[in-house]
Amino acid sequence: SIRYAIERKKAKEALQRAHDDLELKVEERTAELSESNEHLRHEIRERTQAEKALKESYRDKMVIVSTFIIPLVFLLVIRSTMFEGAPSAILSLLTGYVLITMISLMMMTAGQSNLAGSIIADKERGLYRKIVSMPVKPWKEITGRILAILTISIIGTLLFFVLGSFLGAEFTFNTGTIIAAAFFLILIF
Repeated sequence: SIRYAIERKKAKEALQRAHDDLELKVEERTAELSESNEHLRHEIRERTQAEKALKESYRDKMVIVSTFIIPLVFLLVIRSTMFEGAPSAILSLLTGYVLITMISLMMMTAGQSNLAGSIIADKERGLYRKIVSMPVKPWKEITGRILAILTISIIGTLLFFVLGSFLGAEFTFNTGTIIAAAFFLILIF
């Protein structure tokens, strides 16, 4: 019976050591898994930020392409293909008309893609939550956006006018065309 009690005590101690070893292994493995999970979370954050930056870069490039490059290509392609062989007296007027059309396309694209893109980007950055707590009036924020688009449109228009003049475009300005252009700008914006 003493021998049985000693064996039982040894078995109990062996069981306790096995239990302690198992507990230690569980704690070590839990710590490893926690560290691994934190590392994965960090990688997910980095990849999410990289994906977001890539999307913003792509969106910015597409805005530039759609705002300036597409109208420029249309201007050059239409002038060189559709008007080939046109009398020179008409060619300068046709080039002017196409130029005005491409400027209109550029301005509409600038308004549609730039404004929407900047609003989405600002929402993603949490700017609107910050603006609520700031003394900035919403109309000032909207006015700033519209002025930015207007500035881009004016710069683009000047560049297209310079290019059109280089291509030989002819423009006629009178009160009626100026009023029509002003009305058109009001419609765009």
